[in-house]
Amino acid sequence: MTSELKLDANQQEQIKLIIAEQGAKLQAMRDQRMANNDKKLTIEERKALMQKRNEEKKATDAKLKAILTPEQFKKMKENEAVTREKMREARASRKGSAEDSGNQPQE
Repeated sequence: MTSELKLDANQQEQIKLIIAEQGAKLQAMRDQRMANNDKKLTIEERKALMQKRNEEKKATDAKLKAILTPEQFKKMKENEAVTREKMREARASRKGSAEDSGNQPQE
């Protein structure tokens, strides 16, 4: 991120703190979810969890936007979109591979 966005030392320090804070919050949410692992989420619970994640993301983006230049922020969002797409493709290929291997006849 530092080299791609050409962050200065001050930006690096500020962003490092924001990312650490975000990571801790996400980990706490994961830990809470894992503590209730035996329980399936209802549709309402899933929606509430997704909404909470989205609110956290918006808050983090607002903090980053205050630190980054408009060009840096735009580049960061573009990088996120590329990463998200790669993850989607990887997930789809894993799903396709699992379905393919599950449909093979046994000899």
